[in-house]
Amino acid sequence: PLADGGSLLVENEWFRVRRYDLSESHALTTDSRFLTVTVIGGRGTIGWRSSGSEVPVRITVGDTVLVPANVGSVFLSPLGGLEILVCDPGAC
Repeated sequence: PLADGGSLLVENEWFRVRRYDLSESHALTTDSRFLTVTVIGGRGTIGWRSSGSEVPVRITVGDTVLVPANVGSVFLSPLGGLEILVCDPGAC
């Protein structure tokens, strides 16, 4: 288990994979690295702070979102429940 409510599935020098089972809104930080967010259950939205000019994107089972490293954090909002896998580069 991780402090932010997720579970660490794999971590090595090349990549890290975490799993989150969300029932309420959750923020993920990028730590200046890209992320991939893959939906494995449920549905919801993913968005980022953009002064309200960007509408959150709807996501559902099978969707994968690439989050650029220059985005500080993304916000996930489940619609019912949302299960995701988050992958990012390992420590170099």
